[in-house]
Amino acid sequence: MNKQLQLLVQSYFAGQNNDPNLTAFLLDVDDLFADMEARVALLERSVDLASDAISERTESVSNQAELFDAIFNSSPDALLLIDFDRDAILFNPAFGLLWEWQAETGGEISHQEFFQRLPEFLDNAENFIEFLKRSLVNTDEFAGELLLKDGRWLHYDVVPRLESGRLVGRLWTFKDITEQKQAEKALSIYQHDLRLAHELAHMGPWSLDINSGQVLLSEELIELFQLPKNKQSWPLRAYLACIPERDRSRVEKNINRSIQFAQSLNVEHPLRLSGNEYYVLLRGGLQIGAGDEPDRLLGVLQDISDIRASEHRMRVSSQFFRSSMQGNILMDRRRHILEFNEVVCRIFQLSQDEFIERIDERLYSAWTNDMSINDIWRYVVEHDRWAGEVFFSAPELAGRTLWLSLEAVRDDTGKIANFIAIFNDITESKRAQEQLHQMAYFDSQTGLPNRFQCEQFLSQNSRHQRSSVIHLC
Repeated sequence: MNKQLQLLVQSYFAGQNNDPNLTAFLLDVDDLFADMEARVALLERSVDLASDAISERTESVSNQAELFDAIFNSSPDALLLIDFDRDAILFNPAFGLLWEWQAETGGEISHQEFFQRLPEFLDNAENFIEFLKRSLVNTDEFAGELLLKDGRWLHYDVVPRLESGRLVGRLWTFKDITEQKQAEKALSIYQHDLRLAHELAHMGPWSLDINSGQVLLSEELIELFQLPKNKQSWPLRAYLACIPERDRSRVEKNINRSIQFAQSLNVEHPLRLSGNEYYVLLRGGLQIGAGDEPDRLLGVLQDISDIRASEHRMRVSSQFFRSSMQGNILMDRRRHILEFNEVVCRIFQLSQDEFIERIDERLYSAWTNDMSINDIWRYVVEHDRWAGEVFFSAPELAGRTLWLSLEAVRDDTGKIANFIAIFNDITESKRAQEQLHQMAYFDSQTGLPNRFQCEQFLSQNSRHQRSSVIHLC
């Protein structure tokens, strides 16, 4: 029994120890005291445990706050923590470095000061501030990009901070994506230039899915060959059917060889599309698919019809140039010889092997009755062409008379691109003319003027005298 209860019983119920009712009452009271003591002990224990838990939680919160501060401040990413309740914005050193903010405020700034400083960095700060104000009730994550005044691009990711469903702040993460933007711009310029180059070169990309046998033509090729837009994908057999039969097997063999042995594909062939005939160059190479991707042939298809037509015209022109009965020389704008024919070699008495090396010394000895060779060149540069008789002081050409036609050929911009010199040996013709003149006006025996020349002289003199008399009258 509880000691205090025993003292009370002895004091107030002395001599009544044998009363059963009193004994039962005392036992119940004793149990009640024991129960109360147990409850008090339990309560004390609970208080101790709660105190320990509060202490541990306080320490944990403190540790978590310290850990957050450490992570926040040491993060390589630029972080901005907005606290709506405190009207404060925290930023870490990486943010201060990225935005070039001095941390004189200890990494904390008010909303108002933050908004006031934004125009220092953004051209359209008002629009961004208005966007921030409209997003105050937005509890979703969002992202975007900012262009700073100094030309840098920043990407931001925003995560809301919620407490019991209430928006209490946001965490902003910023990254400098200037190099990425520059790379994207460079890639865009490269793609534009590549497309322009393809257009100028009359070419475009194509691919062949080896598994399905489908040929995919690019938009450039669709435009180049004036095909319907639904003709971008072709079965390989349909493409081969557009090739004349005499060339079809050759092209097909080249394609199969490129697939089987991973060889470069480079084959020229005629192509008939939409009623038009082309001559194309098909180039490509094998690309092994990664994972589930199919193996493909990738390459470019180039329309070389104009090139082949030009080459044909050049061959015809060259043949005409070489087979001409005149002596022809083709020079570039610096007067370097590009081409010449056999006739001009015979005229200047030079072999084809030595012609280019020795022709200059022969040409520089040329002269006319009133012009040097340099005068002729200057005249051609100014007036595009000159023609006339030329003589040569070179011993090999002494006594020879050549008729020279020299012409400057200009390009589309008006600049001289080439010179063409055409020589005709008129030595024999000049001699024949002189002989005819001698026979017509001089006596073959004495070499004196004959009767015909005397009559012409008297006739001309008589007309001159009559003209003088009329003039005097």
